Amino acid sequence: MNRRAALAYLRQPGGLLPMQLPYDHVFDQGWRFGIKFRLVTPTPCGHDEAIASTIVAPAGVRRKFRAVRRLPAFAYRLGNEVRRLVYGLRETLRERRSTARAP
Repeated sequence: MNRRAALAYLRQPGGLLPMQLPYDHVFDQGWRFGIKFRLVTPTPCGHDEAIASTIVAPAGVRRKFRAVRRLPAFAYRLGNEVRRLVYGLRETLRERRSTARAP
């Protein structure tokens, strides 16, 4: 992340201050802030499947909401992924056009 991206995340509405979404969700929404972001492949670190999670629900507590109550979250995730796809395709096409025009 560079200084321009950090300032965009801090200053624009819906950014990091005040926190309205988890940070990792906001960091993935470059289209909202007019910034580019890239993916590093292969990932520099992975998750060790041998380490068990310590996140557990108390005994006797229902762990999931009914499907109807989860619909808003599903709609948000679907919309976010569609926007991410459109943004990624648009930026890829823009880059390819600019490199094709370069001398």
